[in-house]
Amino acid sequence: MAVECGSYSADQLKEMKVEQQSSSLAGGLPAEEFDTISIKGYEGTKVKSAAGDDNQKMTMREQLKKMQN
Repeated sequence: MAVECGSYSADQLKEMKVEQQSSSLAGGLPAEEFDTISIKGYEGTKVKSAAGDDNQKMTMREQLKKMQN
């Protein structure tokens, strides 16, 4: 969704994931658990995005833009 609406590039998202994983590992979260949570979050967002109507997609885009600032 973030790439679709232009909030982040694919490279930026990859970099963010590496940073999140590093922080999570430093905090004691096992790598396997981070991967599971990450995949589950990605898949959940993908499903919501596909199922959403135009208004819901617009709301999601606006939320992503707010998070960017």
